[in-house]
Amino acid sequence: MGRTTWNGRGLTVAIVGASGLLLGYGASILVPSLGTLHFWDVAAQPIATAFAGFGAISAGYLAFRNGEKGRRLEAHHHSENAQRDRESNLRDRYTTAATQLADNNPAIREAGAYAIAALAEDWDRLGVTSNQRSLAHSERQVCVNLLCSYLRANRQLLRRTSLMNDQDPPAPSEAEVEERAARATIAVVLVDLVAGNSDWRLHVRLDGADLVKIDLSTADLQSASMQGVNLSRASLRGINLTSANLTGAKFRSADLTLGLLRKATLQDADLTSCTMEEIDLQGASLYQAKLSGAHMHRAKLNGADLADAKLIKAQLSEATMVEVNLDGANMSRAILKGVDLTGAQLDLAELTNADLTGADLIAAYLVEADLDEANLTDADLSFADLTNAKLVGADLTRADFTGANLLGADLDNARYDQSTIWPAGFTPLDRE
Repeated sequence: MGRTTWNGRGLTVAIVGASGLLLGYGASILVPSLGTLHFWDVAAQPIATAFAGFGAISAGYLAFRNGEKGRRLEAHHHSENAQRDRESNLRDRYTTAATQLADNNPAIREAGAYAIAALAEDWDRLGVTSNQRSLAHSERQVCVNLLCSYLRANRQLLRRTSLMNDQDPPAPSEAEVEERAARATIAVVLVDLVAGNSDWRLHVRLDGADLVKIDLSTADLQSASMQGVNLSRASLRGINLTSANLTGAKFRSADLTLGLLRKATLQDADLTSCTMEEIDLQGASLYQAKLSGAHMHRAKLNGADLADAKLIKAQLSEATMVEVNLDGANMSRAILKGVDLTGAQLDLAELTNADLTGADLIAAYLVEADLDEANLTDADLSFADLTNAKLVGADLTRADFTGANLLGADLDNARYDQSTIWPAGFTPLDRE
């Protein structure tokens, strides 16, 4: 029930006061006549007056209450109509902004993106004032979906997939240059729109979008679906792509320094020549990913899956790769100085000419791994499994093989000296 208003309380007090006056008036006339034969002659008129007064007061009270109820209903209907009008206005604005995004003029397309951002903010305000936060969230998601749809369309961009590797792409047309500028603006608006929503996680779907050279530094795109997205030469410093689906994505020569990609899916992704200093890829799936020439100094790769990945000439000095899966990976000529590969799986891995100076390979699995000509100076391979591994011409100076399994390992022409620590009872083959 609604709370009694001050007007309602005032009316109640007035009724009680008027009733008291009527009773007092009647009592002043009737009390002296009590017990006499003339009582009814005296009482009839006051009693009738009192009843009439009570009737009038009651009718006035009922009229007031009905009027108050009517005013409440009128206010409620007015509020509902105003709410419908606001929602209708916002949806009309969406239609207008969508039309602007489809315009041939890039300036108008950018204006449409900003209009969508303003619309999302107004939906949020409406959700707060009308206590319809779930409606505001769903409409904000609609705005995000529209911007994502635009970026996925790749309008006016030259399809370069048919070009041969040795062919230089033609110079971009004026329309493509303008479109790239518009897409850069729209991408920034999208990122801000997603970041501005703290109550719910908005879903971003950019599968197949062409975002070459775009700047998404520090963007929060957690759990985004970006399969096959093209982010070549993009600036992605500090980006958050935790748990994002980046299967088959292209990152060639992109800057992912300090990026957060924990548990991201990067199967068959192309990260060739990327700058990935101190990137966090812990628990990420990089099966068959291409990382040749990537700069990954102090990268965090604990528990990541890099099976069959290509890391030729990759620079991974001081990276942490505890219990990483590198089975069948190609790491030939990779720089792995001081890397922590404790408990890593490197069965059948290609590590020819790799630099593993000072690397921790404690309890690592290197069954049939190819370490020919690798530099293992000062490396710790204690308790590692090197069954049938190839170490032809490898530098084992000061390497520690305490408790390691070297059954069937090929040490032909390997370089070692008295500082090399072998497993108990193991005698290296004659180098001659």
